[in-house]
Amino acid sequence: MSPTVMNKTSTDNLNYWLGIYGGLAAANSIFTLFRAFLFAYGGLCAARIAHKNLLRSVLKVSEILHICILFYLYFIYYVYMIMCI
Repeated sequence: MSPTVMNKTSTDNLNYWLGIYGGLAAANSIFTLFRAFLFAYGGLCAARIAHKNLLRSVLKVSEILHICILFYLYFIYYVYMIMCI
């Protein structure tokens, strides 16, 4: 065999493996980008759920607190009315 034929075969072989390597690198980049978007989306969903639960619990406590304060005020008013009579 002549050196030119061997060199051409070697170049074809090199291009083949560089193409496979480049394809794997591109696939890795795409999967990494997809994973980053999924992680960000999951974080936003988790934050939305945590915020909603926290807000619901705070509003529930303030509702109970509001009822307790109203009860206390009505009780004080009732005791005051009894004492004045």
